[in-house]
Amino acid sequence: MPRPRVAVSLLVLAAAGALVCGTPAAAQESPGATAPAPAGSDTGGSGPSVLTVGLLQDVDSLNPFVGISASAVQVFGLVYDRLTEYRTADNRPVPGLATGWRTSPDGLTWTFTLRPGLRWSDGAPLTAADVTFTYTTLMRTPAAVTASAVRMFASVTAPDATTVVIRTRVPTATMLALDVPIVPAHVWSRLDPLTGEPSAAAADPTLPPPDAHVGSGPFRLAEAKAGRYYRLVARAGHWRGTPAVDELVLRYFTNGDAAAQALRTGELHVVPNLTPAQAEALAREAGIRTNEARGSRFTELAFNVGAALADGTPLGDGHPALADVRVRAAVEHAIDRRVLVDRVLAGHGDPGAGYFPPTYAPWAWTPGAGLRSHDAAAANRLLDAAGYRPGADGVRTVPAGRPGAGRPLRFRLLVPVERAHYQQSATYLVRWLRAVGIAVEPVPAAGNRLSDLVDSGRYDMFLGGWLLDPDPDFLLSIHTCGARPDATGDGSTGTFVCDRGLDRLYGEQAVQIDAGRRAELVRGFQRRLYELVPHVVLYYPSVLEAYRADRFTGFVRRPAETGSVVGPWSYLTATPVTAPERGSGGPWPVLAATLAGAALLGATGLLVHRRRAGRDDRE
Repeated sequence: MPRPRVAVSLLVLAAAGALVCGTPAAAQESPGATAPAPAGSDTGGSGPSVLTVGLLQDVDSLNPFVGISASAVQVFGLVYDRLTEYRTADNRPVPGLATGWRTSPDGLTWTFTLRPGLRWSDGAPLTAADVTFTYTTLMRTPAAVTASAVRMFASVTAPDATTVVIRTRVPTATMLALDVPIVPAHVWSRLDPLTGEPSAAAADPTLPPPDAHVGSGPFRLAEAKAGRYYRLVARAGHWRGTPAVDELVLRYFTNGDAAAQALRTGELHVVPNLTPAQAEALAREAGIRTNEARGSRFTELAFNVGAALADGTPLGDGHPALADVRVRAAVEHAIDRRVLVDRVLAGHGDPGAGYFPPTYAPWAWTPGAGLRSHDAAAANRLLDAAGYRPGADGVRTVPAGRPGAGRPLRFRLLVPVERAHYQQSATYLVRWLRAVGIAVEPVPAAGNRLSDLVDSGRYDMFLGGWLLDPDPDFLLSIHTCGARPDATGDGSTGTFVCDRGLDRLYGEQAVQIDAGRRAELVRGFQRRLYELVPHVVLYYPSVLEAYRADRFTGFVRRPAETGSVVGPWSYLTATPVTAPERGSGGPWPVLAATLAGAALLGATGLLVHRRRAGRDDRE
């Protein structure tokens, strides 16, 4: 989901995450055996209060320059701070590490003022030099997941300990949406940003090994067991105030049923991404409250429209028929989105249309009457007119004189195994496409394997999803020519679409400071994207989640009316129901009314400057 992406597989990145932790990657264990023994009580007994949250996706890496999964971003949002955050109600920028900012008349120079007295979790002072170091490291490390956030930067300097000056080459629309965890220079100057290992140039045997998990956020990462759990400890005296819980445990489950059962028994206090059946069953349980968040993500059927490197060198083994926009349009006509919402999502969502959900103001665009709605007859007419005639088995073939002439329209469909709605949707897609002469073979694939296949162009279609960020820049960028991989494999595309019109519109919106004009350009980009059909937006699924209201209170939705309660914004305000008096509770009630919902994830969804393509979380 993208910007420049690290030129190694996600499987390798997961292993790198374990190395950064200083702990070996654990073998997969049964869900019931993945959590540490509770350090104390979740209801404020004699021991510390512990909030335990279920993860249905493991952290791919704990390196903030590399980690791309939503689970990793949750950890980063708790362990690190950013220069600015987002307000709950409307996602407008609000202060983070920076209390304020100003711009030059030409829009090329941004001056940020940091809070005084900031400290890293190891006690060292956090200054403007750390911000400068973070951004300059990204500027010289294009393979880092957040490198595209600084692509317009000309220089970053620190005139004094609390002032950061950023000069850009052109006016830049995303300067208050830099979704970049700020890291400590005294630690990461001795580490390779892509491996998290000590760099040869900075190696000093007289110094102790650097702790790659030093952060400035309200929690400190105390223990990490890859594939099992991640334990974070609250930091007293953080500028936001001391969290209301002493510890936060993110516990990985390999399936949602086990996580739902753990919520029932009280082993877990928060569970995300439930199926409709799980949510409905949990809603009937005493002490458990469910939440439905709408319009925060979309699910897509993406096509390999012609995988190639940035220089045009062909890549992978995608079916040549999918380079034909008429075939892709016919596929869309064959799909009944309403059925998917009603039967797969049990009504918990909305049929797809444009790239972004209608609730994603002001960026959303819809094809309206131009929507390629469910119409099998229209699909057959398109394919007939394009010369794709059925063979003896009813499967259409590529016409003579075209690449792949005589080859049947038999497409491989990569289906993520982590979410049931993908597998259920695939069943319907197979049936609908077979009815118009296209054979589809579902290929189940876990996140790492799926990412490897997509990144190398060894697929025909895949199912995936994206969480939305406050700013649309990143989700637009993945559909540009520049998102295709270079010779080393660095890239961020999923469909490999490359179109001059998209590139022009993307470039114009990226430097457009006028909000109204930029929104017009973003909508124009989506209009052109819909004409090209590199993907089909199937539906905008609701996020179904549940939590133990009898154990913890203070959960907040982001945004307030329709949003999710699962994320750092809630973990920071969650309070044990019978919590003991805390001497350093800080201004949490006040922050809950103003910044509590700040998108420490950057999205959920997550500005997406932070991540490369890493399917579904991609969500």
